[in-house]
Amino acid sequence: MSTVGIIAEYNPFHTGHAYQIAKAKEITGADHVLVIMSGDFVQRGAPAVMDKYLRTRLALEGGADCVLELPVWMATASAADFAEGAVSIFHALGCVDYLCFGSESGELPLLERAAELFLEEPPSFRQELKRQLSQGKSFPKARKAAWETASGENGDFLDLPNNILGISYLTALKKQNSSIRPVTVPRKGSFHSTDLDQEFASASALRAELLKNAAISFPKETLSFFPGNPAKTLLMQEFGRSYPMDTEHFWMILKEKLLSEADHAELFADFPKELANRLKSCHFTCTGYQELAESLKTAAFTRSRIDRGMIHILLNIRQEDINRLKKAGPASCVRVLGFRKSHAGLLKKMTLNSRIPVLTKALPPRTLSEEAALSLEMDTRAANLYETVKCLLYPENRPVHEYRQKIIVI
Repeated sequence: MSTVGIIAEYNPFHTGHAYQIAKAKEITGADHVLVIMSGDFVQRGAPAVMDKYLRTRLALEGGADCVLELPVWMATASAADFAEGAVSIFHALGCVDYLCFGSESGELPLLERAAELFLEEPPSFRQELKRQLSQGKSFPKARKAAWETASGENGDFLDLPNNILGISYLTALKKQNSSIRPVTVPRKGSFHSTDLDQEFASASALRAELLKNAAISFPKETLSFFPGNPAKTLLMQEFGRSYPMDTEHFWMILKEKLLSEADHAELFADFPKELANRLKSCHFTCTGYQELAESLKTAAFTRSRIDRGMIHILLNIRQEDINRLKKAGPASCVRVLGFRKSHAGLLKKMTLNSRIPVLTKALPPRTLSEEAALSLEMDTRAANLYETVKCLLYPENRPVHEYRQKIIVI
């Protein structure tokens, strides 16, 4: 009985994701699809458009057999740390045979060459990377130029986000000397396109439509991009009742945090001193999140880097805690968000083979290591903040503490 793993955000889950799951099973012949998914906050430094329990249910309806939660300190990290964290969990579970990821290129050998070079960092690559960074270029642009110098190959594939994540997954597999075999599915459609006139809409386009219609009604023109009638019914029922959610909904909480934390923002993850100094000088006069984030942008600091830093301030994720967790090893525990009853054997296999605790609730058992307890505490704090803001925005709901949330079983 083999298992294929998928690392995802499903923000929101759509037909492109269902296609990837089906192709992953087809390519690998796997019996189970195990997903590790970001919780209520995602890698681009933002709250998910809908909570992790709704997204878990949609993923299970769409073909996943079990959904695990990627700890929030990994889920909101850079692409490299996001990938390394997720891969380390799959590696520690001892039951994942394949890792399937989407990529714009669909060329596994090209992505593996890039992963090898980025991991080894030969002198020609290191020197060019350093030179490009010294000129004030952002890390992605500097790394692309260094790849072209060191490899002699065109680096345009490094401009595409799923290729970048795929390379990060491959690098993580190599670093951990994992026996998990990678496979890639060519991505269909544009990652950031806002066009709904194509076979597969991007998550960005769907989020934009959901948010644009938040005060009106569910945008029915998006329905064809969501798989299955149960999922479509659920999405329409919950629209305007528990979602959509956006960064601006957290602005007043973040603003209050900045009043007390802006003077030492460099203590938070992904917030270097230079960026912290810019924050000190401009945060007070800004009246919204987008205004503040745009005012912090420079050639050296991309918007995604700024968003990740700001979300770490919001969630109180400090660099010293990240350093402590990394020192202990990327994976310390993992939590199950949901599973299909017909694949309960996967959950049993995972529990028996895993080198880390596999938890079915947020309340930490006394046997957890200090680092695992810290990771779970971060997840709980993030989930409770999301739940609080969601219920303030949609008062039809009563807040449910993370300790009382039930695992999704279908």
